[in-house]
Amino acid sequence: MPLEAKLSSDISMEGLSPDEPRVERYTLPRRDLQRDPSAAVPSPANKHETASLVPAPPKVLQKTEAENNPGMFQVTPPSQMFFYDVPTLYLKHVKGAQQAKFNAAAATRSMDMTVEAVSSLCNISARNLTVPDFTWCLYWLRENSYLKTQMSHVALCRNKAHLLEVAEEKVEHKTLENVTIYSRSDLREKGLDIPRLKAFKSEHLEGIPLYTATMNDVLFLLTQQDRPDWEEYQWLADLATFMGQKDDRGNLLSVDKRVEIAAEMTPAQLEALSDYIEIANDYGVVEIIRTVCSHCKGPIESEVSINAGMFL
Repeated sequence: MPLEAKLSSDISMEGLSPDEPRVERYTLPRRDLQRDPSAAVPSPANKHETASLVPAPPKVLQKTEAENNPGMFQVTPPSQMFFYDVPTLYLKHVKGAQQAKFNAAAATRSMDMTVEAVSSLCNISARNLTVPDFTWCLYWLRENSYLKTQMSHVALCRNKAHLLEVAEEKVEHKTLENVTIYSRSDLREKGLDIPRLKAFKSEHLEGIPLYTATMNDVLFLLTQQDRPDWEEYQWLADLATFMGQKDDRGNLLSVDKRVEIAAEMTPAQLEALSDYIEIANDYGVVEIIRTVCSHCKGPIESEVSINAGMFL
């Protein structure tokens, strides 16, 4: 599957209520400030000395982003921040400036502008977000900033009796199409299996750093689709973007450089890398829309994903 297509496939949301965002906050550890009344107070060594009862100055705690900026909300994406060098992700609600960017992104089908808009609402660059986490952020923004916005979805009926009627030309094919207007859907989240990922080992990948695909990789690949060798390049890129982004000297590795490395890998190495990707990319959000067929009254359940290029 093309990497950019993962924006519409890698996602699910167990535990994230469609009516209430899952917001987690730091809780400082409680300290026991009560002195045991039975404890003896030490006496001075002599009558000219006084026992020092002045407490040590408290440790200065740095304020969180949410405390410094009341408009920010601390959230936990499906990756649980495993792939980032910051411990916490913060988001804030969409305002007019971002609304303008999202509208322009939809009009021009610009993924780059969508990422730019999300970056302005986040405490880190959205370019550094993993693909599933970025899509999760889009859902968070939609669920928390557009409370009354209605969306439409065309659901296809898969009822066997209805399909048979269409096949026998008893009813028209368009009766399978059901337009649903909705403002809320069922979002199912699946978290990254960190212990399983940490436990992954392969002798075939020794010396090859592993990571995950980011939105920066997606944006770069979108500029490469006119290459004459795009199909071959894309296949290698889907693997290469899960390699580490730096070499053993700390130098950044471009997508092109990582593709060159993948092109020299043996079939055994490529298979091992695919095994790693299966674990490293198995998290995110799935959106479920339920409706009823207007013709046969059968239930319809559709698994869809937010369109990042046309967010609104």
